[in-house]
Amino acid sequence: MNRIWSLCVHCIGLYLFTSGFFLTRFEVTNHSSCEDHPLQFNPTILHLRETIDVNVPFSIRDIPWLRNDTKHNATSGNCWMKSRFKRVIFVIIDALRYDFVVPPANTSENTYNLYHNRLPILIETLQKHPKHTRIHKFVADPPTMTMQRLKGLTTGSLPTFLDIKDNLHSTKIYEDNLLDQVIEASLRERKRQIIFMGDDTWEGLYNTQFTRKYAFDSFNVKDLDTVDHGVVSNLFPELARYREWDLLIAHFLGVDHVGHTFGPNTTYMSDKLDEMNTVLTKLIHELPDSDTLLVVMGDHGMSAEGNHGGATDEETGAALFLYSNSPFLSDLMEDHVASNDCVDGCSDFENVIKQMWTQENVPQVDIVPSLALLLGIAIPFGNLGSIIPSMFYFGQDDHKDPKLARLSRLETVNMAFLLNVRQVRRYLFTYTATSNLPVAIFDQLESLYAQIVDVEEQLAQLWKRSQGTQSVDSAIKLHLQLFIRAETYLRETLRSGRAMWTQFNLIEMTWGIILLLWNLFMVLASLRSYSSTGSKFPFLGCVMGASIPLLLKLDTIPFIPAHKTGQVTLLCGLLGMCQSSWSWITSRKNSRENFQQLNFVVVASLSTILLHVMALFTNSYIVAEHQVMQFLLVTLGASHAIQSIQQKNRSNVVYASLALMLLTRIATGIPSPNVIQSQLSFWRSLLPIFGHGSAITTLFWNSSRNSTHWRSRLYFRMIPALCWLQFICVLLYWSYSPISSAFWRQWLPRFVFLTPIFHFIVTINQNKSLYIAWHHRDHIIYLPAAITSSAILLVPAYMLILGPLCPLSVMLLLGQIICFAFIIHCMDPFPGSKTKPLSVIACALCWCTMSYHSFFFTGHENAFSSLQNAAGFIGFDDFCFHWAGILLAFNTFGNYMLQALLMAIVLRIRVGSSTSPITRATIRTKLDRNTASTTAIAYFSLNACVTTIFVAMQRRHLMVWSIFSPKFVFDAITSILWYLLAVSLCGWHRNNS
Repeated sequence: MNRIWSLCVHCIGLYLFTSGFFLTRFEVTNHSSCEDHPLQFNPTILHLRETIDVNVPFSIRDIPWLRNDTKHNATSGNCWMKSRFKRVIFVIIDALRYDFVVPPANTSENTYNLYHNRLPILIETLQKHPKHTRIHKFVADPPTMTMQRLKGLTTGSLPTFLDIKDNLHSTKIYEDNLLDQVIEASLRERKRQIIFMGDDTWEGLYNTQFTRKYAFDSFNVKDLDTVDHGVVSNLFPELARYREWDLLIAHFLGVDHVGHTFGPNTTYMSDKLDEMNTVLTKLIHELPDSDTLLVVMGDHGMSAEGNHGGATDEETGAALFLYSNSPFLSDLMEDHVASNDCVDGCSDFENVIKQMWTQENVPQVDIVPSLALLLGIAIPFGNLGSIIPSMFYFGQDDHKDPKLARLSRLETVNMAFLLNVRQVRRYLFTYTATSNLPVAIFDQLESLYAQIVDVEEQLAQLWKRSQGTQSVDSAIKLHLQLFIRAETYLRETLRSGRAMWTQFNLIEMTWGIILLLWNLFMVLASLRSYSSTGSKFPFLGCVMGASIPLLLKLDTIPFIPAHKTGQVTLLCGLLGMCQSSWSWITSRKNSRENFQQLNFVVVASLSTILLHVMALFTNSYIVAEHQVMQFLLVTLGASHAIQSIQQKNRSNVVYASLALMLLTRIATGIPSPNVIQSQLSFWRSLLPIFGHGSAITTLFWNSSRNSTHWRSRLYFRMIPALCWLQFICVLLYWSYSPISSAFWRQWLPRFVFLTPIFHFIVTINQNKSLYIAWHHRDHIIYLPAAITSSAILLVPAYMLILGPLCPLSVMLLLGQIICFAFIIHCMDPFPGSKTKPLSVIACALCWCTMSYHSFFFTGHENAFSSLQNAAGFIGFDDFCFHWAGILLAFNTFGNYMLQALLMAIVLRIRVGSSTSPITRATIRTKLDRNTASTTAIAYFSLNACVTTIFVAMQRRHLMVWSIFSPKFVFDAITSILWYLLAVSLCGWHRNNS
C-alpha cells in the first residue's frame, strides 16, 4: 500500500471533518449608534419569525422614567444613558489570577504560596474605601488565549474554539467594540482620544483607533521586564494629561511571562507581583478626579505550570478591581439595607441589594456593557454580556425620602438593564436573519423576554394611576421583579450562546468520518499482504472520479451550493481512488496461513487496543488517559512474561518483561518534567546524564576496538565525544540560567540542536555498511551506525527542550525501549528464521502503546494548557514564528520522533554468528519494516478515527470544547506525524538497504 496517497486521504478526511466541526461564529458587522436607541427598536419590521409575536405591547410614552432617559442626545454628552464617568483607565495585568489578589480562605502555612498577598494595595484599598472599591472574580470564556480575551473584553462576544489559531497572528476586529464607540462619540462632540501602551497584540486588533500608542513585542516570554518598564515610563506622563483622553489602556505582560518561563510559585513571580503592587499603589494615589474610573483586570488566569489556554478554574479565573474617588455605595444605600420600616417588599429588596453588592463572579463580557453605559456611549452591537448592577445603583435626583431615593436608584439599574436586554435581543434578531439559531432556544428566550414586557406593562399602568405612597411601594416591588427577570434573560442568553454558538456542518463532518474510516480499513487490509510491490498511486481511478462532477456541471444541481463544487469534485476523486485501491487490495494474495498462529501475546495486544478504543468513548477515561496507558503497557509486559514462562530457555524474556513493567510504573510515579522548572537535581538530572553518556561511550568504544579501518575507528570515537560535548552545553545552560551573555545564552542550545541535524545530513547517504557490534552469547547483534548515532545525538537536544528535571524521564523511556528490543531479540534469536506476521503486529502494537505512554510521562497532556510555550524561546531572544513553532512541536511531540528513530534501529538490527563475519547470507532483519510501520500507522489512525467519531457524537456535550476537542486535535496531529515518520524512515531504509 502506498503510504503517501494514504496520508493524503487521511489528511483530507481530517480537513473535511474540521471544516464542518470547527466553523467559526458568524460575525455581525453592524454598529450601534446613539440615534438607533434600543428602546425604540421594533423587531416586527424585520419579519424574521412569522410564528412568534414580537410586537412591543406598550409605549415608551407610558413610562416617565424611560421617557426622560431616552431624550439624551449627542450634544448633551450622553448617548443611550447619562454618563457617570468621563474617562476610564483600563489596566490589564496579563494572567492576573484571582488568588494572586484574594488568597483562598482556607490557606494555611502548609499551603501558602509565594504569589499570595503580593498585591496588598488592592485589599487595603477595599478595606479603607469599601464604598469606592469593588473586587470580583473575573471569569473568562475558553480558549483563554490573550487575543481571544482582548476581543471579548472589547466586543462582549464569545470566542469559538478555532479562534485559538489566531492567537499568534492577530487580525483587525471588524465587529462593533468599545474603542469604535469612543471614536464615534468623538465625532459628535468634543474630541475624544484613546491612548495605548503595552502588549503589541492590541496593535493588530485596533491599529487605527489609537491617538497615541506605545507598543512592545509580546512574544519573547524570556523577557520579563521590557514591556512592563515601557508601560510604566509612559503611563504616568499620560496620566498627567488626563484632560486630553477618555480611554487609557495599559497592558502589562511580566506576570504572564514569568508564569511561562518559571511558573507561578517562584521568587520571580513574587518579585514581579511586588513590582505591580508598586505601580498600582502610585496609580491609585495619583488618580486624577472623581470622574475617572480605574479598572484593573487579568485577561485570563494561569495553570499551576504557568500556562493558559484551557478551561480549568485556574485558567479562567482572573481578577477584576474597580476603584473611583466617587463612591459606588452611598450612605443612603446602607440605610436602605439596615432599614426596618418598609412594607412586604423590603425583604426582597434587601436580598436583591445584598446579592448585587456581594456578587463575586463576573463574566468577562459583562465589562463591555457596563463601561459603555458608564461612559455614556452605546453598547457594542454584538455584546452578550450583562451590566454589573452594583455599578449602576445611583439616583438621577437627590431625594430626601428614602423610598423615593430607593426607587430612583432601582430605576437607574433597570434602565441600564433594559437597554442591555434590548441591545442583546436586537443582536439575536440580526444574527438569526443571517444564520438561524435553533428554534427551541429562540422561543425560550422570547418567553423570558415576554415576562420582562409583562412587568413593564404593569409599571406603565401603575404610572397612569395614583402617585401616592402605596404606588411607590408597588413600583419598588415591580422594579425588583424587573431586575430579576432582566438579569435572568441576559444570563440565559449568555448560557445559550456558550452552549450553541458553534454551528456544525453535518454533511462535511460525515464525509470526513467516512474517508477516515475507509482509509483506516485500507491500512488494515494492507496488513494481509506484506510486500509493497505494486502499491502505486491509483491515478486513473482518481482522475475518472474527479471528472464525473465536472461533466455533470455541479452548479446546475439545486442541492449543491456553488461554493461547495470544489469539495464535491475532490470527494468524487477520492471515491474513484478508493475504488481503485479496493480492487488492488482484493487482487492481492491473501496469506491467511500467517494468521493461524495465534498466541497469548497476540491476543493480549489486540485486547489492549480494544480496551483503549472503548476508553476513548468516555470523558473520564480521557482525563485519566495517562493512567489508562500505564495499565495497558504493564498488561502487555505481563503478557510477554506469561508467554515466555511457558517456553524453555526464555527466562531472559521474563526478566526483561518485569523490568519493562517496573520502569513503566516508575515513569508514571515520578513528577512530570516541565521546561519552566529551572532547578537542577542530582538524582533526576546529573546522574541520568552521566549514566547515559557512560553507556554510549562503552558501546562505541567496543565497536572502535573491533573496527579494522581507521575511518570507522575515528567515527566510533567521535560520536561519544560529540554526545558528551552536548551534555556539557546542556548542563552549563541549565546551571547558569538565566545567562547574562547573549552569545552563550543563544549558542549553547543552538549547538545542541544543530549537532544531530548536521550529523544526519552528513551521514544520510554514507556509512551504509557500517554497523555497531554488540556481543550477546554466541551471536553478534549489529546496529546500523548512522541512524543509531543520530538517535543518540538527538537525546541531549530532547532533554534540553524538556527542561532540567527531564533526564530521568528520558532515561526511563530509553530503558523501556531497550527492554522491549531485548524481548524482540529473544523471541527468535537464531539466524535464518522468519518472524510470524502476527507476532510482528503484536510487537509493533506494544511499541506504539509504549510510545503513546511516553507522551504523558514526559510532561504532556491532550490539552492546550499543557503546551510548554517557553520551549519556543530556548536559544532565541526574539520571537521567530517558525523556529518557535518547531521547538514547541519538538517539545510536545519529540517523544514520537525519538521512538520512531529507535524503532527504525530495531527494524534494521541484523544478527550474525560470532564465528563468521556479517554478510548478506548470514544476517536477517528481525522485523519486517513494512508490517511494523503500517501497524504503527493503523494504531494512531485508529485513535484519530475513534476520537473523531466520539467528538461528532458528543458535539453538544458540556465538555466538548474543554476535553473532547483538544483530544481530537492532538490525536489528529499525532496520526499525521506518524504517517510522515513512517514514510520518511521507510524511504530511508530503501535507500540504505
